[in-house]
Amino acid sequence: GSASRNSSSTSGTGVATVSSSRGTYESTSSKDGELKKSNNFNDRPINNNPRPRYGEVAPPPHGYQTMHYNNIDYCHYNGIYYRPYAGSYIVCRPPIGAIIPITYISTTLATIVVNDTYNRPVNYYYDDGVFYSLYGSNYTVIRPPMGAVVAWMPSDYEEFYIGTAIVYVSDGVVYRGTINGGYEVIGYRTK
Repeated sequence: GSASRNSSSTSGTGVATVSSSRGTYESTSSKDGELKKSNNFNDRPINNNPRPRYGEVAPPPHGYQTMHYNNIDYCHYNGIYYRPYAGSYIVCRPPIGAIIPITYISTTLATIVVNDTYNRPVNYYYDDGVFYSLYGSNYTVIRPPMGAVVAWMPSDYEEFYIGTAIVYVSDGVVYRGTINGGYEVIGYRTK
């Protein structure tokens, strides 16, 4: 299927906004044309770490821990987060801004280095679409930093075309492939 582009605008900073029936995307690499969902499921660049699918309705396993954030009780078990949904639970990412004890991290995080506005390198940490920064002896979940390059796409991404360029969208974050084989954060889906 395809989603046609409804509007496009460009700011002086080179960031283009592309609106479609699926939402609005801000991108530094968008071109005039149509935003089309790709049906190419071959060679999908994902992390092969097995876990429940995001958005899947599933009760948390016995032995879960509870994390209260923004008036919601999230359940956590073995690196997987669940939030209440329609009388049950749905598999989700931890919310941006949440402080995560290091003991909640059940996998090795990839270190991502991104230069700040003063061109100083800053370390961030990544796993399957979730970006973290150190917060004392814990982690805090952050909005994916622009320019961050990851080795693999989150497991729930969707592929779109903007003109002839392919972009990947996962949980509102827009990525593009790099010439070195990684995937760069280039924008955010706005609601």
